[in-house]
Parts: sequence; structure tokens; C-alpha cells
Amino acid sequence: MKLNCLLIITLFFSFYEVNASDDTVSFKSVWAEFVSGDDNEKSFRFVDTMSQLETLAGNFPKHNMESYLPESWNCVVSSDSNMVFLAGVLPYRMQQGRLIWILLSPENEMPARLFSHLLDVSVQQSFRPELSSTQFAIDNKVYTSLVISNGTQELLSFPDVEVKLLFDQLTQSANDQRKEELSHDIWERLSALLNQKELFRNPFKGYERMSTLISPDGVVKICTWNIEYINGDNAFFGGVTVHLNGNVRVFQLNDSYKSIRSPEQANLTASRWYGCVYYDLLENRYRGDTFYTLLGYNGNTAFSKIRVVEALTIAANGTPRFASAIFTDERRSRRRLIFEYSNRASMMLRYDAGIRMIVMDNLAPIDNMFENDFRYYGPDFSYNGLRFERGKWVWYDDVDLRNPAPPRRSR
Repeated sequence: MKLNCLLIITLFFSFYEVNASDDTVSFKSVWAEFVSGDDNEKSFRFVDTMSQLETLAGNFPKHNMESYLPESWNCVVSSDSNMVFLAGVLPYRMQQGRLIWILLSPENEMPARLFSHLLDVSVQQSFRPELSSTQFAIDNKVYTSLVISNGTQELLSFPDVEVKLLFDQLTQSANDQRKEELSHDIWERLSALLNQKELFRNPFKGYERMSTLISPDGVVKICTWNIEYINGDNAFFGGVTVHLNGNVRVFQLNDSYKSIRSPEQANLTASRWYGCVYYDLLENRYRGDTFYTLLGYNGNTAFSKIRVVEALTIAANGTPRFASAIFTDERRSRRRLIFEYSNRASMMLRYDAGIRMIVMDNLAPIDNMFENDFRYYGPDFSYNGLRFERGKWVWYDDVDLRNPAPPRRSR
């Protein structure tokens, strides 16, 4: 009798597990349950659920994938059938929605890869995103693009999905040499994209690991990213694209910041560049000259960080130069401003449109005994600023950020 009962129980749970596998634990059911949760539950379960969806998608058959997707999801196959893209939108009531997309390889050349992208607005219910993918060749290399939209607005785009995958590998890598190799691979593909005139206005916003800035006049596009070594040191990569007289020229930025002596006075070019990741670009004109002022961040070392302000100009032949001595106080002019401070501190450096100034924290040592040892510098709760006047960025001490017209003082 006991044996019969044990057999019945075993068969029951075996039957339940099979049905759970077939019906309950499916991509559709996991997604439906997850979407129905509240915002807090979604945040708490997000990582585990995305991992589960990635695994389930990886087991989809090669054909008829749409039948395994929720109605709110969509898919598209690349023209060479080597890639399949799946996408859906995760809604939140009080937070920004998330675009979830998955890359599959029908030939199983790579495992399923799931990515999440934070949308610009809150989404309170799922909608079916639209996907399109095209392929083109440059120098015998195939580039596969992906565009995801809500029908009227582009949500995410990749001119080349491979660049996205390389950046993803770069983020996950813990090997210094591998990080350099990946960055060189990224540049090889990215430079080909930058040479395409029709892609000049593309903001590359899908490549979150890279900063992309485009000047308002449509002349300059600059892409920069960094790698951090195991010891805390940083190296920088990127390029400047110049769109002038109907032509596009691309210049690779070669990081030399550690070997540049007197960096505030150095006359630099793309081939000898003070490396950083630029996060803002300002355009100013004076007497026919255009200055593109760049604000940048440099992680430097495990002990100190750097902020950079410098001007980029474009010569008549389209060559970029980092050489304009337009940062001035009552004593001298500089070609760029370098602010070094403790790795444990944060420095504010941004453009304030309200007072039309670049404003920043004033840095000071934590004690006079650490004068000129920038590992011990940090904000002292006062502010300085730069205002563009007659072709120069003029330095102001002790800026009151509430006052639109601070008095000029010497640096």
C-alpha cells in the first residue's frame, strides 16, 4: 500500500513538473507574471527575471519564434538570417519604462543575449515596439543595424550591432590586454561608421558605454570612451568627425595625457590628445571663428581624478586642433584647464545656461600641509566660473550661482 501511494505521489509531481515546464514556465507566462507586478516587485526581481527570460529565449526553435512570444513583443530577422532580434517594453506606473531586447543566433553561433534600455518617459502599459534591421558592407565587412521604435519615435538604434556587443564585452572584461584589444576592435568598426555621411547626425545613443557629442552647427561629432585597468589607471579612446563643405573626415584620438608636460599650455592635435571622456560641447563664435568648448572627465588613477575644459577648433582644411589659448584671467591665458582632485571626492563642472557660464567647484587641500598634492584636494563649498567674452573664456572667482552677474576677480 505504501509503495502504491509513493508511486502515485511520484507520478503526480512528475506530471506537475512536466506541465509546469510546458505551460507555466514559458517565456509568455514569466513575462505576464512579471508585468503584472508593482513597481517595487519589478525592481526587486528584475535581474533574476531577465536572466530567466534570456535562458528561455535561448531555447526557442529556429523557426516560428513569434508563436513563443507575448503579443506585446515583436521580432525581426536580419537579411542574412544570422541574427534574430526580439523586443518588448516593460511598463512601470511611477518610473521610467524599460525596453527589453534579445539577440538570438538561429545557427547557435552565440548564446542568447538580453539587454535592457531605460526609456526617456514612464510607460504604464506594454505596447508592441516596431523593429527594423538592415545590412550593408564596408570594405568587405558586414554591418547589421537595428532600429526599435514605438511607431512614431525612435526608442533605440544601433548602426552596427557588433559595436554594441564589443562594448558589452569591454564592460564585462577583467583583463587589461583584452580591454585594449576590444577598444581597438571597436574603433576599427566605429571609424567605418563615422566615415558614412548619412550617419553623421546619428547620436549613437544605443552605445551607452560611449559618449557621443554633435555640435549644433553640424560640423563636429566627437566620440570618446575609456578603459580602467586593474590598478586603477585609465586610458582613453575615440575620434573626431568633421563634416565640412559636404565632405566627412575622421580623425582618431590618440591618448597621450600621461606624457604631456605642462598640459594647460600644450599645443595638441588628434594624434597627441589629452585623453578624457567628453560629456558636454559648447559652441561659441567670435569674429568669424568658431570655438567648440569641451567639458571632460578623466578617471586618472586609483588616487585622483581629473576634470578638463578645452577648446576644439577646425582649420580651413578640416583638421581639428586643441590649441586655442582662450582661457584667461588677469595674469595669463591657457589652452586648457586641468583640475585634479581626490578620487574620494566629486567635482561639479557644468555649463549653467541661466547665467551663461561654465561653473565649477573650487578645489582646495584638506589641510595646508597637502598643498599641491592633489590626492588630498576636494571642493571647499565655493564656486568659480568662466564666461565667454570677446572670443575668450574669462575666469571669475567666488561666483554666487544665484547672481547672474558676478563681479570679476583675479584667479
